[in-house]
Amino acid sequence: MNNATQSSMKSFPRSGAGGPLKPAAMQLIWICALLATTALPAQSRKKAADFRFPTPAAPLVLQSGGSVDFTVDAIIPANNHIYLKHANEISLNILTEFRSASPGWAVAVETAPDGKRYKDDFILAGRGAQSAGTYKLKLYETKGRAPAPRVHTVKVEIKTQMCNSKTNICYRPATIIKQVRARVNEKKTRTAVPKHRGGVAWVQSYDKALSKARASGRNIFVVITAPEWCGYCKVLERKVFAKSAVAKRLNQKFVPLQLLDTNRDRNKFRFDGYPTMLIAGANGKKVAEVHGREENSFLAAIKNYEKGGEDSGDDANDDAQASYDFSIQVKGEFKQTKSGWERRTAGGTKVEKFSEHRRSKSYIILKNKTTGQYIALPIKGGKGLIYRNSAWEHAFDVAKPE
Repeated sequence: MNNATQSSMKSFPRSGAGGPLKPAAMQLIWICALLATTALPAQSRKKAADFRFPTPAAPLVLQSGGSVDFTVDAIIPANNHIYLKHANEISLNILTEFRSASPGWAVAVETAPDGKRYKDDFILAGRGAQSAGTYKLKLYETKGRAPAPRVHTVKVEIKTQMCNSKTNICYRPATIIKQVRARVNEKKTRTAVPKHRGGVAWVQSYDKALSKARASGRNIFVVITAPEWCGYCKVLERKVFAKSAVAKRLNQKFVPLQLLDTNRDRNKFRFDGYPTMLIAGANGKKVAEVHGREENSFLAAIKNYEKGGEDSGDDANDDAQASYDFSIQVKGEFKQTKSGWERRTAGGTKVEKFSEHRRSKSYIILKNKTTGQYIALPIKGGKGLIYRNSAWEHAFDVAKPE
């Protein structure tokens, strides 16, 4: 991140996850100093981006389980910018993202402003009091509420970061809460759900899922959904569960449990609307909630809960974790553990702890828990990188996995 405060880097689940990282050892040859602490100052927030929502006097009207579009103007001070999307898969800058903070409602971006390419990202440049660009958002009703005169107040959470376009120094990340008003005016309607070729081998019984999980040692992936009438559930079917990579991962690494709104087993879990995605252990207890709503972010969200063999159902590798050998003047290892990542030099007693910040198709981005230093491990071998002085530097080479 361009000299921004790294300790504040909490955001939605990231998109751009790669395929599963198989347990393997790789040689890393370091060609520059490792993990040097870099000061990352941030500006105080004297200015801030804002987002102009529809006026409170005009509630949005939509069908139960349906959706309605609305527009939001981004107001950004001149000589500043926000980030729209990454042009480089290992960019660390925080993207502007929207989500509902009210149970039973969901918000998704239909279209974002075009912006312009700037280094590793596409940015939206400020125009002072004028709109810098317009987002088209879609509001989904996800609880199946009956039509009524009541007007609901829906909170929309916006996570964003603004940076000075002249100095390229960023302000601290901000969370902005806005509101839209909405009214349900029609009953939900049911339609057929399209079948996916080679799709997820769903179990549709809680007891059966528990039995399979106990026998295999795998976690249970749970989706509580209503794709016959819930518009947001249909999006999940199309953008996630219809993808072959998702089906393969769920079938091989989890017990996939689908609980429809007509299935009483859905009440085994607490949920506020459809769809809800959870990870449960072999004892049936919730471990985590999953928020990925497109293929790459979904695969990244479930990665740390995978267990099981690649093809045969053999669970011998359940506890196997990825490891990377490296050498500089000394030899050592980067090793993935159940609680994160570690770096240990051969013959040494010091262990450095890392958290996995996110992963893309080519890299795993790790953050040193003590120094805040970022490194990028190439999944398929090649140049390893360190983030220093507001840029990625080639720091080591990774042998291609065997």
